[in-house]
Amino acid sequence: MIKNNLGAIVLILLICGLSFFAYNLTNKDTSNDFEKALADSLKTWRDKDSLHNASISSLEADRKTLLEVVDKKDKEILELLNNPKVKEVTKIKIVTKLDSVLIADSIGEDCRGQWEFDNGWISADIRVHRDTLEFKHLTVKNELLVSHEEVNNTSVIHIKQQNPYTSTLYIKDYVVAHPKAKKNRWLKNLLIGIGVGVATGLIVR
Repeated sequence: MIKNNLGAIVLILLICGLSFFAYNLTNKDTSNDFEKALADSLKTWRDKDSLHNASISSLEADRKTLLEVVDKKDKEILELLNNPKVKEVTKIKIVTKLDSVLIADSIGEDCRGQWEFDNGWISADIRVHRDTLEFKHLTVKNELLVSHEEVNNTSVIHIKQQNPYTSTLYIKDYVVAHPKAKKNRWLKNLLIGIGVGVATGLIVR
């Protein structure tokens, strides 16, 4: 009888331990993840094709928390996050720099003339007058790829520029977290039920 009771107690303790583990697994606190994402800084690099890449952790939290960390000067971001239909807001700042040498077949004595430049990403009509340098129809094409990745259990937004002259200077990605599901207790209740049933059977025996 004593052995049976001791075995039942050990089994109940084991079941309770497993239930506690299951509870924590199904009700993970994401506050630490948010704090890490909030402190994350922009990471940038050039890939093998010399295209600029940048990434940073997404800020995923409830709407109220996100509104608290947005710069109050970003009125458009605040307005979007206050809209219940909006689930994600991403702000990106980029810069395009061009270094190029224009070579002309021939120019006049005073360097006056009209030249066209187009490298597939940047195009312009350049006109040199006696006392001015004029850029007409200056056009810059930008194209970028935006993706989300899971890195060390954290959502990361990745920006890859397709224009080799363009770099990403700033990214902020605000993601409104899905409402937390009701605490999942079925596994814990099932384990406790099995443990109590087995323990009762041992005690009765």
